[in-house]
Amino acid sequence: MHPPDVGPIPWEKELSVLAIKITPKEVEERLIRFQEDDYHTNKEMYESKAAKKLSYLKEKGEYDPDRFLESEEMKDVCSFIKHWFNWKQGRYTVTFEIEAPEPFTLQDNVYEFSLTPLNVELLESNKNMIELAYEDQAKSGLEGYQPHNATWNWANPALRKVTKT
Repeated sequence: MHPPDVGPIPWEKELSVLAIKITPKEVEERLIRFQEDDYHTNKEMYESKAAKKLSYLKEKGEYDPDRFLESEEMKDVCSFIKHWFNWKQGRYTVTFEIEAPEPFTLQDNVYEFSLTPLNVELLESNKNMIELAYEDQAKSGLEGYQPHNATWNWANPALRKVTKT
């Protein structure tokens, strides 16, 4: 809730759901990418080291965006992201799992999609944008800096429902 002049107030209401009706207009599209726990855990570790370096340099008044971007910590972040990329050409199976306080049966939760060599090539080209995206972040707001505005390539393969036989 957001009452005027008070700010946000957390509020929740617990009700049992008997049925859910969703029309196509109500479905929100979500992009899911690199959702493996190990990826997030390791990326956070590298980014934390880079953030500590950044904080240290700013605290001492020695922050220079170009030198920071060339630092070992930032090279480690970019290298980790590049080497984690693991998409290959072929067919993938996606299984949606949903948890709720009350038991229910989820139907039609297994889908497949295929990545072509062209999909993988386009996704691979994103590796070249990693350093540019971090540079845009580090230098945003600097007078005279023109951001690269990295254009990321996404694969949007069709999901096909897997029918149980």
